[in-house]
Amino acid sequence: MTGAASATARQPWLRSLCLSALLAIGAVLLLQVIYAAALIGVGAHTDLAAARAHIREAFADGVIAWDRDPRWFFNRGGHDFTECQAWNITLDDGRSAADIAFLPGLHFDTEGPCESLTKTAAALPSTKFWSYQRYWHGYRLYTWPMIQWFSLQTVRIVNALLILGALIWLYREFRAAIGHVAAPVFFLVLMSLSDIWRLWVNTPHAVAMVVILAGAALFAGVYRRWPDSRSAILLAAVLGSVFNFVDFLSTPPMAPLLLAFIVLAWGEVRDTSANIARRLFRAALVAASWFGGYALTWLAKWVLAILISPDSHAALADILGQIELRTYGEDSPGDLSFMPLLPTTLMIIQCFISVGSITVAILFAAIVRHLLRNWSDFDWRKFFVLAAPVLITTLWFEVLSNHTQTHSHFTYRSQAAAIAVVFAAAVLSIKAPPGLAQLVGDLWHDLRRVRARPRADAAASGSGGRGRTS
Repeated sequence: MTGAASATARQPWLRSLCLSALLAIGAVLLLQVIYAAALIGVGAHTDLAAARAHIREAFADGVIAWDRDPRWFFNRGGHDFTECQAWNITLDDGRSAADIAFLPGLHFDTEGPCESLTKTAAALPSTKFWSYQRYWHGYRLYTWPMIQWFSLQTVRIVNALLILGALIWLYREFRAAIGHVAAPVFFLVLMSLSDIWRLWVNTPHAVAMVVILAGAALFAGVYRRWPDSRSAILLAAVLGSVFNFVDFLSTPPMAPLLLAFIVLAWGEVRDTSANIARRLFRAALVAASWFGGYALTWLAKWVLAILISPDSHAALADILGQIELRTYGEDSPGDLSFMPLLPTTLMIIQCFISVGSITVAILFAAIVRHLLRNWSDFDWRKFFVLAAPVLITTLWFEVLSNHTQTHSHFTYRSQAAAIAVVFAAAVLSIKAPPGLAQLVGDLWHDLRRVRARPRADAAASGSGGRGRTS
């Protein structure tokens, strides 16, 4: 009887979970229809002649350069390869609206994307068509109208404002969710170790980052008000799908990392095995739901591309070839090493080659200094629970080893977020943690005392010596 009663008690929970999964799948499939209609509608009503004129103006004004070295310093450092590729895709023309929406491509040599963009902007005859149909390229819903109506420099300024707005929103939600100490620590580390503050010069990456930051802020706000698995699973799947739609495979694991951390950090983490297991399971469900929405959107795009492509076999071969390449493939034998944990190690190193690592080092020293004096106040079990989402980025880096290593100059951003989660988890695991200003202030006070001690000892020694002489 006891076993039957236990099974009966579990059935409503299982039914609720299955219903949430079905709703999530249905929502993601519905989004595919919306994506398709939006791309056809917006693309068909975009004046590409005006868009090409603004790109030509950007080259003339030095906002962008064919050799990927813009005239003005503040327009540099934005990984112009993907920037120019995205604008080439945005200006894709000459076929039906459906082809442009679902089978986008490049019309010139891909080795020099910015040089190719000069030809695309000049509307020169295509020399060779390169299919880029494995992506949705949903960022075009933003780039099409923006470049039609505004200069590229204006578009980049809008990018900056959108990123700033998303950061402010996420900070406010994080402050409400994880507290007034952990939130600034998280953001200080994230901004110090990543190039988010420079992403405004790379439009496709800026769009993807806005979706990550704003999506995490939305999730945090919803989860604080309705902390249940059903809404969390549904929203995570939708966010995973939307991100896939706009992303250029830049920083996918950052989003599920943040969502899982929000689930684990919200509310009091009671020191019971059952409570911790429930939290970890719910965080894993949210991450799995995000990846489910992400993967289903990939699958829908690939099936669509194969079905409508003039050469279905070539389309399938291209997609499978890219999957093989971006995991453990190589463009040339010996280019990469596939040692276990090497991609993750490279991402960590990439994070700390920036000047911002000095700030993170100071913060690390301040936290360690506090822990050494208050060791009994640190909850190691809570720390490992809250830091568990970093396994998401590690797994992604290891599975997509080729992509991680080949594009380390932007894939590392997810690792910066993972390190920020570790710092926030450390602060949250301290009983009654001091504020950020106090942490740094106490470290500075100790350093001043250490510096003053030799002078005081020398003065005391000199005074003692004079006393003996007299």
